[in-house]
Amino acid sequence: MSTSRKIYAIGGFVLTFITAFMVVSNYNSYKHPEEITLIKASILKAMEDQRTLYGSDGMDDVYDSLEENIETNLTEYRYKRSSLFKGIGALIALLGSVFLRRRMRVGAHLFIGGMLFSIIGTFYFHSLGLTGWSLTVMPLIFTLIVGTVVYRKRASLT
Repeated sequence: MSTSRKIYAIGGFVLTFITAFMVVSNYNSYKHPEEITLIKASILKAMEDQRTLYGSDGMDDVYDSLEENIETNLTEYRYKRSSLFKGIGALIALLGSVFLRRRMRVGAHLFIGGMLFSIIGTFYFHSLGLTGWSLTVMPLIFTLIVGTVVYRKRASLT
């Protein structure tokens, strides 16, 4: 087995593991959406501490806008629905990563499509504001990196 095939096999295993973890994590978030209230409370506390520590010279509107965005978009209902969409997208991406390990081109399409479904679903339920971007930045970076690698290696997928 050549070195490039070993690296591809290890990368495929890691990709499958990560997407399986995403499925399980989003299922857990779907079943227990009440965890978002703890996260929201800690974010609001940190913002209040930041506001008192550094003052609010001309920043009141910014803090108020961020606080309103968090209060509006980080609710149990939105978090549960977003987790459902992310879980479905991660399941599609998991299926794609399995096909990628079997060197089938459809795997790349399924992986990228599943991840984009997750990203779009998150933005749909949490807006394009602070909450949407904070919940989407890591899946977006992950999708860009894996998508770029798969795109560059697409000739070896058959």
